Amino acid sequence: MTYRELDARVRLAAGGLQSLGVTPGDLVCVVAPNHVDYLVTFYASTLIGSTLQPLNPLYTTGADFICIVAQRDRTITIGDT
Repeated sequence: MTYRELDARVRLAAGGLQSLGVTPGDLVCVVAPNHVDYLVTFYASTLIGSTLQPLNPLYTTGADFICIVAQRDRTITIGDT
């Protein structure tokens, strides 16, 4: 992947996050293994002024996710199944 391709993916992802209602100051939680899509999401959330909160995909209890969601008034979940 070139920097130009990365930039295009970041801008596309930022637009997608904004279309889902993510605004500056929002918390974007990500449960993902190390992958280029994690990097894209990090830069996309930074580009629109939101904060990325990584969650460990190895946790099975969901305790960390519950703690973060309990502090927010809305949740958007995106992912592969």
